[in-house]
Amino acid sequence: MDRNQDAQALIADALRLSAKVIASDASQLAGQLIGRLDEATVPSIRALLAQAIESTHWTWLRPLKAQLSPAGGQLLRTLDGHAEEVTGVAVTPDGRRAVSASFDHTLKVWDLERGKVVRTLKGHSRAVKCVAVTPNGRQAVSASFDRTLKVWDLERGEVVRTLKGHSARVTGVAVVPDGRRVVSASWDKTLKVWDLETGEVIRTLEDHTRPVIGVAVTPDGRRAISASWDKTLKVWDLDTGEVVRTLDGHSDRVIGVAVTPDGRRAVSASDDCTLKVWDLERGEVVCTLDGHSDRVIGVAVTPD
Repeated sequence: MDRNQDAQALIADALRLSAKVIASDASQLAGQLIGRLDEATVPSIRALLAQAIESTHWTWLRPLKAQLSPAGGQLLRTLDGHAEEVTGVAVTPDGRRAVSASFDHTLKVWDLERGKVVRTLKGHSRAVKCVAVTPNGRQAVSASFDRTLKVWDLERGEVVRTLKGHSARVTGVAVVPDGRRVVSASWDKTLKVWDLETGEVIRTLEDHTRPVIGVAVTPDGRRAISASWDKTLKVWDLDTGEVVRTLDGHSDRVIGVAVTPDGRRAVSASDDCTLKVWDLERGEVVCTLDGHSDRVIGVAVTPD
């Protein structure tokens, strides 16, 4: 890419990052450009910024240094639309859309390329804690403080069915890779395995002594790993509903868990400010990831 192409790309990126601000107040254009491009040394960009300053005929606060997320940086776009904190997100298998869960009682489906809301999913009566997407990308399953899960048709934005059975807030959900079952985690100290087609409970998994906050399923669909406030994780046989082993090692509540793509290891996040990598076959800690200064509330594993 030559310098002109590079400059064009940076300017386009700056305008994309600033689009929402400029759309609501066009007078912010000069400030947005300076805030995002002032560190660029390309002559054409320097000339553009000079023109932006000269064309401003009203009183304004001009930034002396770039203070905004820079064009060409790591930030691609900000998805803004929820009225309260966002507590969960899942991406569709094709990577084109994301579904977010919020304390504002809704979920939103986002177009990741445009950074815009495709539709808002309304139906829960309390905060929505997390969300999972089915393998075919056509449905999402949300877990809520209203003690239910809801299955959504992402294309129509409608509730397909509501899963009722937990006696306390539902705080975790994972879809089994076959797309036919869902596993939920709840403050009622249990997990439930649901038939996604009928909405019925297949079995209830009981052994934790405190609320269960997170759950993940192995790629082969045979086992689930739960994260609990009782400071442990448990590995479950989904066919029998029995505990295969208990993973004990955290010194505080366990909040989140993810499984590696080969299904051999799990990574847990805890209020003890650490993550731990577990060998699921032996039930042992492989290593502890220490470096956070406060509680760790979520974890994800890269596809490789």
